[in-house]
Order: sequence, then C-alpha cells, then structure tokens
Amino acid sequence: MAKLGVVIPAYNSERFLADAIRSLQSQTFRDWKAVVVDDGSTDRSAAVAEETAVGEGRIALVRQDNRGVCVARNRGFEELGGSCEYVSFLDGDDLWLPDALERLLGASSTQGGVGAHGLFEYCDEGGVRLSPAPRELLGEDVYGYPLRPADGASWSLSRSALSAKGLVPLDPNQPTSLDGFLVSNCIQTPGLTLLRAEAFEKAGGFDPEFWPCEDWEFYQRLLSLGTLAFVPEVILRFRLHSRNVSSSGDRGENAIHRIRRRALSGHFGQERAQWTRSYLRREAWLKARNGLKWCVLGPLRGNWQRARSGWADLASGLSTWARRV
Repeated sequence: MAKLGVVIPAYNSERFLADAIRSLQSQTFRDWKAVVVDDGSTDRSAAVAEETAVGEGRIALVRQDNRGVCVARNRGFEELGGSCEYVSFLDGDDLWLPDALERLLGASSTQGGVGAHGLFEYCDEGGVRLSPAPRELLGEDVYGYPLRPADGASWSLSRSALSAKGLVPLDPNQPTSLDGFLVSNCIQTPGLTLLRAEAFEKAGGFDPEFWPCEDWEFYQRLLSLGTLAFVPEVILRFRLHSRNVSSSGDRGENAIHRIRRRALSGHFGQERAQWTRSYLRREAWLKARNGLKWCVLGPLRGNWQRARSGWADLASGLSTWARRV
C-alpha cells in the first residue's frame, strides 16, 4: 500500500505529458503510485504515457471516452482503489518541483487538517520559469485585461479569511480555511494540493456541473471538513500555452455566480452568508465607482477600450449592488 496516490488527467496532452510524469518520477518522496487517465485524447497522449512509464510499475494507464477533467480526476481516484492515505492531482501540462510532495506531506502531517497546499510559478511551453509572466501569455478577457496575475506566487500568497471586517490577510503560518474561499479561489490548480484521501472521498470529488470553476467549488466542500496547511514555497510550475489561456466566457461567469449564491443562501451558515453579502456589495460599489471614473477619463485620454470597460463595470457594479446581491 503506497502512502500517496497521484492522478494525472490527460486530454490531448502529448506535448507536455512526459514532462509531467517525469516530474513525478523525480520526487524526493518515493512512496507513491499513480494513475494516468487518458480522457478520450485524439493525439498520442496514451502512447506517451506508456512510453514514459516503461519499467515503472507504480504508474498505471486507464482510458475513457472524453468526459471532461472532473470525471477524469474522479475516475483516477477510484482506480487508486482506496489504497492510499493521501491523494494529489497533477494536470498533464504542469510540473512539480522535486521536493513538492515531500514538503506538502510534511506540512500536512505536522499541522493536521484535510491536507496542504503550496505556491506556484509560471513557465513557458519549454518548462522555463517565467517571473513575472509576459502579459501576452496570460490571456485576456473581453475588455483586454489579463486573466491571471503576472507573478504566480503572489496569487497563492494573497490568502485571506472573510470576516465581519471584510477580507483579513492570513500569516504564512496560518492554515487556509473555508472563510478564505467564500468569494474567490486562491489555489490556481489542483497540483498545488495534497489531500487526505478520506477527506476527498467525504467531500464528494469534483463536480462537472461547476466547470471551469470546479476546483473552487470542490475546495469549499473540502474546507467545510477542515483546514489546509500552507507551504509558503513554490512547489509547482504552471505551464502557459495556447490551450490554457483562453477565457471560459459565460460558463465561467455562471459557475462563479452559482458558487457565490450557495454561500449567500446560508449553506455554510448565516454568519458567513452575511459576511459574503457585505463583501460582495462593497466590491460591487467599488467596481461601479471605478467604472464611472473610466467612463469620464477614457474619452478624455483617447482610451476607448478603457471607456467601454468602464461602462460595463459601472453597469455591472450598480446592478449587483441594487440587487443587494
């Protein structure tokens, strides 16, 4: 029985999958086994997995029809067969640093809770570190703003907890709790986490209905069971490439609204619902005020793109504020 199980979902990942698997094979922590789930790829992903794992008895490959990353992750967990104390999910285009699992396991074992998570940095298609990442690689929304921060570590370092006073920053020695996930997600990708298998199973796995925000929705359910220990060090490289920088559009916005509505409904307690409502109303008002500023300044400066985004922010902010969320 291996102490740790790793699931690597792969869909048309032939360019990067070998690197992901090798980053697992290079881990300083050795007591693991892994399942690569080929999610109906139309390229050589399955063949690449088999070739990279030749002679490696700890890595199994399973194939399924294309059903999405949520189903692939859940399938991989099932294939582990309940034989591991911990589980982690590494996307087929990301890379772990050599001591990633050792650091996560050490933090979780020492601090308890439902697992642990760490920081990430960006890398290019060749796996070369990018810090900060160039704007052109970050992807943009319809108004031309980057979808991601240029510095990956800062994304995860911006941990906070929602309270009656608003968002309160957490110290590095404090664990990550549900109160930090009521209005946003500070964990960029599941490969940043190591979870107790029992907690993952009890939380219910990833729900495809919330894709592409399925990880945020899952973390809310997971963190209702306990906290995540925090490792304030980079453990993973998140690869930026043409297939992972596009916006998810309306489906993503819909998922965000559904996740927030659940918190507002009192699902996690009435006190948390009130904190969430107050925070979102305050943010909506600030968004509207900033939008109004650019409605005025944009045309004066000849920046019509910012002017258009200003009108959109003004309308969106006022609408949210008027609905009392």
